[in-house]
Amino acid sequence: MKKLAGILVLVFTFTITTQAQKQFRQANFNQFTPEQKATLAIKRMALALDLNTSQQRQLKPLLLKRITERVAQRDKMIASRADRKRLSSDERFQKMNANLDAKISFDKKLKRILDKKQYEEYKLMRQNRKGNKNFKKLGKRPMNKRRLQS
Repeated sequence: MKKLAGILVLVFTFTITTQAQKQFRQANFNQFTPEQKATLAIKRMALALDLNTSQQRQLKPLLLKRITERVAQRDKMIASRADRKRLSSDERFQKMNANLDAKISFDKKLKRILDKKQYEEYKLMRQNRKGNKNFKKLGKRPMNKRRLQS
């Protein structure tokens, strides 16, 4: 019985600790302004894709626009949750269609800015990030696709 109680205390402590860490990370990132978020995103892309300064300058307004739109959508979603308002199927379709149009437009503009090798690397990074989200939901570790390609 003492062992069972000890195990339950450990599990409970571990669960609380991991939840607190997740909330801390999310809260810290939401404190940044859209300008700061765009700057950080550009620097991450510059490191990953080896961008030159002109590419970075071209990307900044593009990323800034994208981030401000996301913040506006998030705020709108939080407000609608507070009102407990559900979207109709037509509204949901329009929202999804607008999001997909924005993604297509962003990718076209990004393709003009990046060279072919950088764009392929960007697509691979995006694909890995999507895969990581799916694995996080399932509670599994993702495979590193770069290691498999080598």
